[in-house]
Amino acid sequence: MSNTINLSKTEYIDLTSRAKAYDLIVSLVQKEVAFVPPVRSTKKIIAELKKTEKYSQDFLKSIERGFQRSAHFTK
Repeated sequence: MSNTINLSKTEYIDLTSRAKAYDLIVSLVQKEVAFVPPVRSTKKIIAELKKTEKYSQDFLKSIERGFQRSAHFTK
C-alpha cells in the first residue's frame, strides 16, 4: 500500500485552513486554562459571587464543591 494521498487543490486548501483554525483555537484555550486566579480563598470568592445576587444557591454550592476538589484553592 502506498503512503501517498492525492488531494485536489481545493481539498488541500480547505484542510490547511481548518488545521490553522484548530491551532488558533487550541492556543487560545491553553491561555485561558493556564490562567491562575489571583485569589485562592474559596470563602472570599463565594462571598463576592453572593454579593452580585446573580447566582442561585445551588450554583454557589456547586462552585464550592468544585473548589474543594481543586488543589489550587484554599478554604
